[in-house]
Amino acid sequence: MLLCHYAYLLKKPSPCIVVFLVVGTHCCIGQTGMSQAEYVRKHLDLKVEEYWGEKGVEFWNAADWKKQRYQNQLLVMTPDILRNALRHRFLTLDIIKVLIFDECHNAKKNHAYAIIMKVY
Repeated sequence: MLLCHYAYLLKKPSPCIVVFLVVGTHCCIGQTGMSQAEYVRKHLDLKVEEYWGEKGVEFWNAADWKKQRYQNQLLVMTPDILRNALRHRFLTLDIIKVLIFDECHNAKKNHAYAIIMKVY
């Protein structure tokens, strides 16, 4: 797993080093029967949080996102959540050590993956 290789970077004292695991939906369940976030929690010693529209994150401000960055090492979210956070500059790519696009074959036309790669 890629995160195993980079996990040591997240344990540095800097709370601004954040990894995003971007998934298609908040309920992505793999062959193991668990979500990506659950899998990482089980196998790596990282603070992980999940974000999707129903959690109300579209109403968050910069302070809300800053709190999440400082409390967690891995943020698992839908691509639209990341795109909106980048657009409003609540999050910036310079704080992201690793950006993983699950199901990256979707990155075409106006999909959020494609927009993230083109614009940011």
